[in-house]
Amino acid sequence: MNAPALQVIDLLIVEDDEDDYVLTSTLLGQAETFEFHIDWVTDAEQARKVFAENRHDICLMDYRLGSELSINLVREAPGLGFTAPIIMLTGQDDTGVEAEAAAAGAVDYLTKDNLAPGPLLRAIRYALARSEIQAERFERLRAETANRSKSEFLAILSHEIRTPLTAIIGYTELLIHRHQQENADLAHKLQIINRNGSHLLSLLNDTLDLSKIEAGKLEIDIEQVELGPFVMNTIALIREMAEAKNLALQVSARSALPRYIHTDAMRLRQVLFNLLGNAIKFTESGTVELQVRVDGKCLEFHVIDTGRGLSMSDINKIFQPFSQLSQGRKHGTGLGLTISQKLAHKLGGSIAAHSIEGAGSRFVVRIDPGPLDMRETAELDALEDDVETLITRPKPIVNGHVVVVDDVEDLRDLIGNILSEAGINVLTANNGQEAIELLTSLAGRVAMVLMDLNMPILDGYQTLKTMRERGIDVPAIALTAANLKGDREKCLEAGFVSYVPKPVTSEGLLAEIRKYVRKDRPEPDSIAESEGDPAGDSILVVEDNEDANAAVCMLLQLLGYRTRGAISAAEALACFDEQKPTVALVDLSLGDADGAQLIQHMHSRDPEVRYFLLSGDPGLIGQERPLPPYVEGFLAKPVTLDALTHALKD
Repeated sequence: MNAPALQVIDLLIVEDDEDDYVLTSTLLGQAETFEFHIDWVTDAEQARKVFAENRHDICLMDYRLGSELSINLVREAPGLGFTAPIIMLTGQDDTGVEAEAAAAGAVDYLTKDNLAPGPLLRAIRYALARSEIQAERFERLRAETANRSKSEFLAILSHEIRTPLTAIIGYTELLIHRHQQENADLAHKLQIINRNGSHLLSLLNDTLDLSKIEAGKLEIDIEQVELGPFVMNTIALIREMAEAKNLALQVSARSALPRYIHTDAMRLRQVLFNLLGNAIKFTESGTVELQVRVDGKCLEFHVIDTGRGLSMSDINKIFQPFSQLSQGRKHGTGLGLTISQKLAHKLGGSIAAHSIEGAGSRFVVRIDPGPLDMRETAELDALEDDVETLITRPKPIVNGHVVVVDDVEDLRDLIGNILSEAGINVLTANNGQEAIELLTSLAGRVAMVLMDLNMPILDGYQTLKTMRERGIDVPAIALTAANLKGDREKCLEAGFVSYVPKPVTSEGLLAEIRKYVRKDRPEPDSIAESEGDPAGDSILVVEDNEDANAAVCMLLQLLGYRTRGAISAAEALACFDEQKPTVALVDLSLGDADGAQLIQHMHSRDPEVRYFLLSGDPGLIGQERPLPPYVEGFLAKPVTLDALTHALKD
């Protein structure tokens, strides 16, 4: 049986007495677990030179070198670059000397008169162990400091880039909105600016995402997702890109699909957007198709194109960051596929690429969808014809002023323009102190505050705290360019009702205002209505998905009805009592109530109203849940124009 390998220790002895050196080295030679490689120096000057080399694991140093005490040498060692532990050896047992040695930086203190192999080797072993622990702690602290510095740098980078991008993208959107009808050439040029600004934002987001993933700080939020609408909405959002190149964008289910899956919808959509976007970008003619299928316990998304394809060398490196492909396929940072692959891993799956050069490509995304319940299935084809690529949301109606607080003048003006375009009365403040003074002078006349977090005098957090202390309880939305992990939670904990990252878009900002302003739904008379509405019917649409709510309202307006939308049961009852509708369309599964029970409450208040239930599960109504007698009918989602016409014609 082979003897265990000895641990090799490079040891330095600083000793001016040769007899003591021989004694110490002899004792070290009796070690059974260590093999010592010993260097010996006899004076402080030699020791300083060797310390500067820092090539030893430990040092044994005599307390007195000739007429000079070596305590000062111990103190000098770190400054000379020597990082190994130092054990003091002395001919006298003196607690005062021991304390002095420890204060100077020595890790232990041994007397030569009682020196023996056991105590000496034990002291060395303990010193080495402590040194290793301290080194690990130092490396950990250094890594933590580096991570904090990196996070702080990324926060600054995010802020400094997002702030000008807010102005670039926001003002371009406003100009496009104003000129797209009368000046097509100008609108086209503005679209180019907007597209490139959005591209810069995507590069920033890619960089931040990769950094979060590598630091283990990317958050995955698993939730129940209705698969059919998720897939079709994803296709709808990218359809315009395909239409711009005259490509056919197709979607199909190649197996029975579960109605619900459990995943992070935002991150899965990010992966699919990247793959579909690449497919469209690198396909000049033909089709791009998204196929969805179940394979065992996995859910697969196949993105197939008829583009130029990839060479084998490209396939081998497309998931590596910053890789430049052949055939001129390089776009952006080269991070998109790298991030998508890492996100797929986070979602419990992977991405594989298959391609024939000159004959198209297929990318296969596999994810863990959670427990699959195939008793409820989804049909994608039935949804495809009803997908709207653009839904016009109603403008928020605000009773009172909205105060915009930001120390950057361009951003104050931009946000003010966005709100003014939506018919909102806007006031601005340069900093938190100005905002407090303005809010105090306008007591009762402010509906909402939109506030930057990073401001001089009073930052956003301090301003909100002062507002609450003075009894100013209007809703406040945080605006920030620092869009890193924990920022949203920090804002909500501080008392902000919501958090909007910069660059601010008009759509995103108005959507948040609609959610939180005290009166955020249009009055019936303010909604665009048809002049050919002989009956003057007003319809209340109760649906907690804003996009779906807006779509149903839009279809009803095309039929000549006045509409009002509510996104919760509480809002629906308030609308119902304020102005009785003639018809109420109520989603069966609301976030804060059961739709059938909500209709029961409404019916008890006004039995003359016509009631209809909406549901995404056609098999549920009439079978598992019979319709109450006062519910006139049931409409299956997605609601179509024909279905509404047929249901309401009586």
